[in-house]
Amino acid sequence: MSRLYAAGEKWQLFHGDLIEVAREFLQPNSVDIVLTDPPYSWRDYKNEYYKLGVVCSEYLKDGGLALLFMGSHSLDKKMSVMSAVGLEYLWCFKCSWKPLQATPKIFHPVPVFVASRLLIAYGKGDLNLVRARWNRKKMSLDFIELERIESEHGWAVNDVVIGEAPMDKRGHMWQQNLNLFVRIAEMFVCPDDVVLDPFNGTGTTGVAVLCEGGYYIGIDVDETMLKFSAERLERVENILTQKKDKFFIYTERTLFE
Repeated sequence: MSRLYAAGEKWQLFHGDLIEVAREFLQPNSVDIVLTDPPYSWRDYKNEYYKLGVVCSEYLKDGGLALLFMGSHSLDKKMSVMSAVGLEYLWCFKCSWKPLQATPKIFHPVPVFVASRLLIAYGKGDLNLVRARWNRKKMSLDFIELERIESEHGWAVNDVVIGEAPMDKRGHMWQQNLNLFVRIAEMFVCPDDVVLDPFNGTGTTGVAVLCEGGYYIGIDVDETMLKFSAERLERVENILTQKKDKFFIYTERTLFE
């Protein structure tokens, strides 16, 4: 049964199936961004990709973004689901981290060391609204932060995104790099954007969204992960309230302790 698990000032966590939670608690066309890292196995999680496509199609606003991490294996099948629900493919970003850590994968017929993740960007509806959102993101930055970003790669974002920290798997075996997610949030999340992660996991997306002043909604079927995420998001919200410095968040080594 779907239910609200925990909530803060700018975040909510729900327990349950992603479709059931969305239909019970979310309003259609109410989400600015879906940013998520679903399980990569198409064979084991094919139905979850169909559900993800439905959620993106029904709950994103016109001009909203779906930013979806996808494993390279069976990528064509995963992308076909998103096209079938009417999402418009925009770009493929390549995400990695420092120091580089490669994981050996054996995919027929070639063995591959995987040292990056693909982040596929989709738009919903009027692409002019997607461009308008991009301009709104630029206008939301203060001068110092804009100067820092433009000095690194200009305002046109780099399609290679690097997390300046090693992978951290203390919360979950599939946990993503926090620094990497903060970089992604810097690129796309505007203050007060509603950002949904239907595969919440350890709440890494939520931490990054809070750092950019967004409102986060996470959904998961695993109560252990929701408990971990709720404690983590409460700590982050307290830190931001006291220090108002997002850079403290993803350099703080004791965030999980």
